[in-house]
Amino acid sequence: MSSGVLCWRRPMPSWQAPTRLWQGGQTGDALVDFTGGVNEAINIGEGGYENDEDKKTELFEKMVEAQKHKAMISCSIALSEGDAPEKQLDCGLIKGHAYAITDIRKMSLSSGLMSILGRRSGNLMMLKLRNPWGKKEWNGAWSDQSEEWKKVPAKEREKMNIKIDDDGDFWMELHDWVHWFTDVSLCRQVNTSLLSLQKNWHEGTFHGEWKGRSAGGSVNNRETFLHNPQYVFKVPHGEAEVMLSLMQEDPRSALSSVGGKNFAIGFYIMKVSLPHTSCCQRKSIIGEYSVSKPV
Repeated sequence: MSSGVLCWRRPMPSWQAPTRLWQGGQTGDALVDFTGGVNEAINIGEGGYENDEDKKTELFEKMVEAQKHKAMISCSIALSEGDAPEKQLDCGLIKGHAYAITDIRKMSLSSGLMSILGRRSGNLMMLKLRNPWGKKEWNGAWSDQSEEWKKVPAKEREKMNIKIDDDGDFWMELHDWVHWFTDVSLCRQVNTSLLSLQKNWHEGTFHGEWKGRSAGGSVNNRETFLHNPQYVFKVPHGEAEVMLSLMQEDPRSALSSVGGKNFAIGFYIMKVSLPHTSCCQRKSIIGEYSVSKPV
């Protein structure tokens, strides 16, 4: 158009773009900005998933469900104090590096093979990961050239799309994954379109600010905490799932009025009895305070 601006766009693989655009940044922030989705950050270590089979299975099913709804899932291993950035471990994984989870599924094997592998049930909970670098892979159980895959029938290997190549793609069993990885981000694509048959959420948005009297601080500031912005919402069904995301303005934006780094932000959720003027309230959930863009 003569009055417009001609722009060119080169398509990029969905996991390559945020990696290039946000090198060194928070993965969850990058995915939210890239997709417009809502991010849920899960701390695997603090959540006690490794030693709790029920919690481990619950997390696996949660990721399977998120994958069905087109969520983008990434995971990483936190750096310890004194670690060099992008430190590679003996198992082949790299600390402080974001991996994409590109497939999640249960693999059915015969009871005889499961016995050989030292497993009781007939299903293995498996995750397929990708290193955005396109090289450097996990070298433990179920890695590309591991003994485990050699015992699996060819049909099952084809179904899992196994390639013996240093291409950055590899499989891990759930129990190994929760042992090594410390954090996972689920960036959900929230479908609220009235025209879509896949609509699965009702969405509401509130805008506010911590300024002057409304900057009440954390719960440690008992005298001013209740001055923070408050919003009321109603859950129509007792078993309904509610997802909340608190986001702050990106300080790196040219339009940002704050400048510098992210502030530590967080929220409390209170169960309020009716009418809302009642003083009978109790804390039911607390979102962690974090310097991330979304919480």
